[in-house]
Amino acid sequence: MGGDSGFKLPETPIIAAGAFGGPFCMYTVSPFRNAMSIVAQDSSLSLRQAFRTVFATGPSGGWIGGGYPAVAACPQYLCLGPAYHFFASFAGTLGGIVLAGATESCVLYGAETKAGQLAINASKPGHIPTARMASPFIPWGPGIGLNFMRNVTVLSGMRLINEPIGEAVAKVAGKGPVVTVFSDLLANLVGAGLTMPMHMVYQFVITSGPDLWDKPQAEQNKAMVRFVRNAYFPNGKLSSNILRDYTLRAGYIATAFTMYMQIEKACIHYWPK
Repeated sequence: MGGDSGFKLPETPIIAAGAFGGPFCMYTVSPFRNAMSIVAQDSSLSLRQAFRTVFATGPSGGWIGGGYPAVAACPQYLCLGPAYHFFASFAGTLGGIVLAGATESCVLYGAETKAGQLAINASKPGHIPTARMASPFIPWGPGIGLNFMRNVTVLSGMRLINEPIGEAVAKVAGKGPVVTVFSDLLANLVGAGLTMPMHMVYQFVITSGPDLWDKPQAEQNKAMVRFVRNAYFPNGKLSSNILRDYTLRAGYIATAFTMYMQIEKACIHYWPK
């Protein structure tokens, strides 16, 4: 692909970071992802109780299903950068965000959904029948629309937030490796807050099973509204579950993305010229 588009294939260190750093980062944060799947079905759990449930079967329990998102992480991270620039070269910024978000859902939806369903079945055996569990190779199913909207929001945040935050922090604290890591972390924490609500509704849908999936769409929509109301606004009051779920989402996204950014920068800096 060339010509006037300005698009070029990602350089070798970028591909290496995606191939090895992406899977490492996404597998590392598996306990946070699994905890979100569990609290989506039991909003009464505290943060500590959620992690106790995640690790109820032993230390390895936190990484149940983690291999699926890890395998999908390489193309996922390429979607966050090179794919966006390719799409934006002919569709503009907004078009690039939407098309890259759709591509990421095609790559990640099946793996991420499968991992969430394995996590809920580990705490509630048989909750989702094996025959109805997601395939990591099929990019559609319950919650796909929410998955897509979340990905578009993540990409929008990256394009609109990362650079201004980095510049603001640099003005106050100067430049340097520590400042760069802090800027990346702060931007990802903001992104976690923007995407937490729709991600948790997505987790609720994919872990609810056929009792929800087989209902008419209107009834599914009502169930999602009830989930948000009961989890975050019980009796019309703001619930501490918002802080719990933000902590889980931030632990997942901010940790994984910030780690990856440093791996990518290291690959670019130290890759043999």
